[in-house]
Amino acid sequence: MAIHNAELSPWHSSINVINTSLQVFAQGKQSGYSLVICNPPFFTNSLKAPNAARNTARHNDSLPVSELLYITSQLLNENGKAAFILPAADTANWLEMAAGCNLHLTHRTLVRSYPDREPHRALLSFCLTPQAAIAENEICIYSGRNTYSTQYKELTWDFYLKF
Repeated sequence: MAIHNAELSPWHSSINVINTSLQVFAQGKQSGYSLVICNPPFFTNSLKAPNAARNTARHNDSLPVSELLYITSQLLNENGKAAFILPAADTANWLEMAAGCNLHLTHRTLVRSYPDREPHRALLSFCLTPQAAIAENEICIYSGRNTYSTQYKELTWDFYLKF
């Protein structure tokens, strides 16, 4: 599916799909990436579904957060950035582990479903250099029942086919 999606992209000549674990990919690689973007498996020590593929996609058994952050820190060039999406409740744990890997927070966006709900996701960006200031903001997906917020539409318009 990744190969098919890449072929449909206007940047297909610049996309190289590599089907392997991050641990295998990182072996022997030199740092040099300017950007790493990751929507990692979220769940740690939680109830598993009967479907093994679904478990691999949703549970971090084969890629613990500490290992993901360490490998990411090794792959970035000196000015590189890494961006992750994670459950908002895990933010403090991620920040602690990231600091241990010499990753410094540059931006935090909290994502709410509705204005009156607590944030359920956090978008975190890191770099290898300590920052004097950290950019912070929030986004709300819905403004009302089944009505996407203007802010969310503007953010996702170019790539969310539903709009």
